[in-house]
Amino acid sequence: MSLPARTPKKINMLCSCRTGSFLQVYPPWEKLLPPAKLEVKWGIYLGYQGKEGVAGMIQELSRGEEGIKSAERELGKMNRDAEQWARALFREKAAMDYRSGMGNAREDGVKLGRAQGREEGIVIGEARGLELGLKQARREKLESARRMKKDGFTPEQIQKYSGLSPEEIRKL
Repeated sequence: MSLPARTPKKINMLCSCRTGSFLQVYPPWEKLLPPAKLEVKWGIYLGYQGKEGVAGMIQELSRGEEGIKSAERELGKMNRDAEQWARALFREKAAMDYRSGMGNAREDGVKLGRAQGREEGIVIGEARGLELGLKQARREKLESARRMKKDGFTPEQIQKYSGLSPEEIRKL
């Protein structure tokens, strides 16, 4: 193949085929692609399909060959299917991450709720215990004061030792 004296910015593309030949291609593709054997065209197609900057060459190759056109259509479908599959996979992963995060959040919420419940229970328990203790102490004071009165202690002595008021001692 003879090359023009002035070539635009060239892209070196070498394609090894069964024939062992190499092809150097320069844009514009349609002017510079020589008529080639079917094996060479398929070699070029398979070697450069999907690469950037060679869409024009692939289009020119597929223009004359129905098999290459068909392969290009099927690869396009497969790529779209792969993209759809990847999107579906991404959506499923996002959903699983969300569910996992919700599960973790639920567990964290339960732990936090239990901890807060324990703290509130302790505070309530202490308050109730204090209240019951004060009532018990009051009953014991009154019982001691009754025994003291029964044993003949004066109201002043009962007041001194029990801490009860004179009115409470009279009610005994």
